[in-house]
Amino acid sequence: MKNAKKSFLIRVDASEEIGSGHLMRMVALAELLSDSGNKVHFLTIEYSKKILEVIRKEAYQINLIDGPFSEDRDSVAIVDLAKKINANWIVLDGYHFSSKYEKIIKEKVSEVKLMRFEDTPIRHHFADVLVSQNFSSNNMKFSTEPYTKLLLGLEFLILRREFRKGNIRPKIKSNKYPKKILITLGGGTPEADEAGLKILEALSNVESRDLEISFVAGKFSKGTNIFKHTLKPGHTFLEHCDDMAYQMTNTDIALVSGGSSMWELMSIGVPFLAIALNSIQESYLKMMCEKGLCSYLGHYLHLDPLILKKSILQFRDNVSLQSEYRQSYAKLINNENQGVKLLNVLFSQMI
Repeated sequence: MKNAKKSFLIRVDASEEIGSGHLMRMVALAELLSDSGNKVHFLTIEYSKKILEVIRKEAYQINLIDGPFSEDRDSVAIVDLAKKINANWIVLDGYHFSSKYEKIIKEKVSEVKLMRFEDTPIRHHFADVLVSQNFSSNNMKFSTEPYTKLLLGLEFLILRREFRKGNIRPKIKSNKYPKKILITLGGGTPEADEAGLKILEALSNVESRDLEISFVAGKFSKGTNIFKHTLKPGHTFLEHCDDMAYQMTNTDIALVSGGSSMWELMSIGVPFLAIALNSIQESYLKMMCEKGLCSYLGHYLHLDPLILKKSILQFRDNVSLQSEYRQSYAKLINNENQGVKLLNVLFSQMI
């Protein structure tokens, strides 16, 4: 890019309770910013040393703040750090950052631009830029200040570097068996562990010659031993996955929860089923299903093993539905221009 390079301070957390979705989204943003020559700093609570390995792989500056989260202490820390590193932008991603938190930042470091990532309209925003990169978010009514610039919809989607590579393409799928299914429910929250166990129990008597399962537990998962015990021989168990693009490219279908995995699968062209881990995901996945983008199986608390197994096997065999999904994905996500529009806005004179 021809614009002067900037310094970005990203505030995000990941934990067993929060999950890793917000962090992984910010890793995708950090990769995009770093690849275009910008300086990236992270400010985070060290809930888990293991999850911080994800951002330590790159040359990002990682700054730690004591937990648990305290809005007053946290807002002081982010303002002080922004001044110390001469940040041009502060980026927030997480449901625990309130309207008050945004307002404090705008008042204390008014010279620094503030960008906020949000999924649903649940609070008022004081940020200079509000990004909601989900399908149909341009139809949502967000409460913002008059000056806030809204970047809504999949045209502002940011994918991790491994999914922005030009060689990531869907494999030519065969109609022969076994079909491969990738099951990944995020970083491994208690809800994801409970849902994962239900799914594996539902598929416990499915032979690998009929359905070849690859199950990813997640970095926070506490159910690895029981998952291994429940998964029959012939299937694949991964405690976590550092090459998700490879795993997704080499599967026929997938089963995920609502989150960034959906957009990654869509970018490759992998049809998927989805379950909800919370009420926000529940309403959103119902809408995704109605729009013909995925097959929704329900909230994890209400999964019936027999119905779950039947639904998965029916989806495995429904080649025409899978083809419809792939066609829809190709129209919605353009891998070649991932993040370009967002960068252009950030460096334009409009904000």
